Amino acid sequence: SPASQLPVNVLRTTFGYVCPHSSDDGYECSEDSLAGNGCPLCNTRDLAQASQVCRNWRTVALELLYRNIRLEQVHYCELEEELWLRRNRRSFFAKGSTDSNEQVKVRINLLYRTIQENEQIANTVLYLKAPFWVREGCKQELTLLVSLIPNVRYIDIPQSVYTGDNSGPLLATMRSRSSQLRLMGWKAGGEHSLLQIASEQPWKMLEVISLSNLKLDDTQIQSVLASLPQLKSVTLEEMAYITDAIFDSNNESMGFPLIKSLVVQECPKLTTAGIKQYLILQCTEPTLEELTLTNAGVIPDHLNSILDIAPILRVLSITCAVSKPCPSASQLRYLSSKSLKKITYDVTNCDSSQGLTAGAPSYYQYLADSLCSGTLPSLNKLYVNEARFATR
Repeated sequence: SPASQLPVNVLRTTFGYVCPHSSDDGYECSEDSLAGNGCPLCNTRDLAQASQVCRNWRTVALELLYRNIRLEQVHYCELEEELWLRRNRRSFFAKGSTDSNEQVKVRINLLYRTIQENEQIANTVLYLKAPFWVREGCKQELTLLVSLIPNVRYIDIPQSVYTGDNSGPLLATMRSRSSQLRLMGWKAGGEHSLLQIASEQPWKMLEVISLSNLKLDDTQIQSVLASLPQLKSVTLEEMAYITDAIFDSNNESMGFPLIKSLVVQECPKLTTAGIKQYLILQCTEPTLEELTLTNAGVIPDHLNSILDIAPILRVLSITCAVSKPCPSASQLRYLSSKSLKKITYDVTNCDSSQGLTAGAPSYYQYLADSLCSGTLPSLNKLYVNEARFATR
């Protein structure tokens, strides 16, 4: 049949439509990456059947079949109701458990056996995603599975791994076997685990790192980030002990890395001065493309001074509370950027600022005036948190 002679790139594209999640390269968790892709279990089944058509199809289909594995508990389609009725049908021979948690453990054990028997398949796995209840209830099974897939780039892991609490076997396995990991995070309680990164360097290929509510100072954070040469995105959330000094570059080997995306949330000690200091370091080779500031020490008054030294910034998000109205147009230039394509703008009033002293409406008027002035020529997406903004 001519279908068996199709070029590899055509087959790969076609199978990508059969099983959309197989070609997903994102680092989103299972819940966030599911929307619009249909039923993962049915799609995987269809791709597995396509791999049995002929040898040419099998070679391409197997690469995609095990590239992005999703350990789902149930079908997200009408088939789940039929299967549930079958599992609950009373029969002398059907003595297995009907619990969906037990069903997914059976699937994981079968997958483990398949990968254990085929090293080529084991090396193909790049993404391992699982819903919350699977990754929290099947820690032992996940640990065994992770030990067999050395090239995995993303793993949906239990919350205890982020905090270093009761996650010894899985975390130890990831340190020794998952050297290609691209995303990792640490939360309160995981300080010791994070500091070990600088000395042991188990994940030199990390691209995305998230730090939340850690009791570490600027120098300690710098030492960890400086040990990750491939870093592209950093999230700092509720880091009470870090200040603008985290961007100091007195020591070149300990400076804040040049990244593409910076997210600062609930860090009031990180101010405009620190952000500007970091951008000045990039003046010869700018890299920052996305900047998110949520309740940091930056208000819309200061955005222009940031945009002036961020020539390739494409995405800007700011969320803050203000206590006074925006300065007049004669005192403040309009927002200006040739590269900015998306703005998320959420300005609210402080609890102490109400009635006539409320300043949020004036900041939305400032944004509207900036849009009308034509100083944001590349902007094509705008999200604002004001119901009457369209009438301005």
